[in-house]
Amino acid sequence: MALQRWEDTDRTLDYVGEWHTHPEDAPLPSHIVLKHWREIAVGRRCPMVFVIVGRRSNWIGVGHFDQIHQVSRFKNSERKKYL
Repeated sequence: MALQRWEDTDRTLDYVGEWHTHPEDAPLPSHIVLKHWREIAVGRRCPMVFVIVGRRSNWIGVGHFDQIHQVSRFKNSERKKYL
């Protein structure tokens, strides 16, 4: 479905990243997740966004080439300020 959508937009719509949830208050990416994200980011020309949604806060990072950097941690109670 994603490939078809990309082709339908003359290959202008792009994949920007991945997200998932953790049943933890303050989630952190595991070594397995970081390895997977690096594999995704290494083949991309543009930076990728990676998010883990937790119970009380979210982990947000950017991947570019083979590096993944945490850029922010938002408490879930702060989300309303940015929406």
